[in-house]
Amino acid sequence: MDRPDDLKPGHPKKEWWEKQDSNLRRHSQRIYSPPPLPLGTFSQRPICIKPRAYGKAAARCQHAQTRKYVAASLTVAGHGVTDCRMNTSKPPFPKGRGKPAHRRFHNKPPKPAPGTRHDGKHVLYGIHTVIEALQNPMREFVSLVGTENGLKRLSESVELPVEPIIAGIDDISRQLPKDAVHQGVLLIAEPLPNLELKNIDARSTVVALDQVTDPHNVGAILRSAAAFGVSALIVTGRHSPEVTGVLAKAASGALEHVPICEVRNLAKALEELGERGFLRVGLDSESETTFGTVELKRPLCIVLGAEGKGLRPVTRDACDVVARLPMPGAIQSLNVSNAAAIVLYAANEKLSGPKA
Repeated sequence: MDRPDDLKPGHPKKEWWEKQDSNLRRHSQRIYSPPPLPLGTFSQRPICIKPRAYGKAAARCQHAQTRKYVAASLTVAGHGVTDCRMNTSKPPFPKGRGKPAHRRFHNKPPKPAPGTRHDGKHVLYGIHTVIEALQNPMREFVSLVGTENGLKRLSESVELPVEPIIAGIDDISRQLPKDAVHQGVLLIAEPLPNLELKNIDARSTVVALDQVTDPHNVGAILRSAAAFGVSALIVTGRHSPEVTGVLAKAASGALEHVPICEVRNLAKALEELGERGFLRVGLDSESETTFGTVELKRPLCIVLGAEGKGLRPVTRDACDVVARLPMPGAIQSLNVSNAAAIVLYAANEKLSGPKA
């Protein structure tokens, strides 16, 4: 077939091709333009558009990858105009949610760790710990769970004040921390009342802990304190462990014999004890004074600091004497619970006087 370019001018086929090409060009280039808007339709000042709501009520501008641009539709003189403004304010509610973000995931209290409770009740386990708790007349009991062998060992040592519940070992283990040695008994009891600082015996020996946070150490210190006749253990409300089953198990029943005095400010508590005549002796490995050279007297308050940090400066200033334990060996530091046991033994030997 002959092409239009090869045909001579005036040829009927060439005119036909030109007409076809002209019609196709005319249809493909047809453009519709709306009439222009009249002058004064928009004000000279920028229009501040705020969306009525977030989420479904406000359309998101596809122009921005982030969700900071909101498209608002205006109808001016019958023409649809889209105006995009940056929205820097935070939405009151997340999209598609009915609660604020800070409440969405925190509307329920966190699940308590094994061996602890939200209501403040003490979770006690272990034969010696439970026996001492059952013999304490100041305790109020909620429930007693144990295996047949565990309850039999308890009944041989103490009269059970509550009706026990027989359970399997696995059932008890699921309620306690991993690898907890419960010996087949679990006791839920009300917490003991807090000892007021003003009610501490003014003729006794007390131990104060400066931000000792390990429950195993605090439990071991309680055990040593009960062995050497300490009348109270002073701790701070913050930076001290809660009385949990781990602490009570490490104390091995001493929690029932040494009351805990919780104070807000340890330095002020030491000042109050000093006004009542207590000799306040702090332990610090960097002190030049050895504990054996200190003249001790009752009432006595022994202050122990946390491992690593030791006594805080404000606590050190509140002590009458700061001493150290002489250690001739290669290691010049001890665990705080071991240091407490040694100091309590040395203080008891000094205060008891020479024996005949």
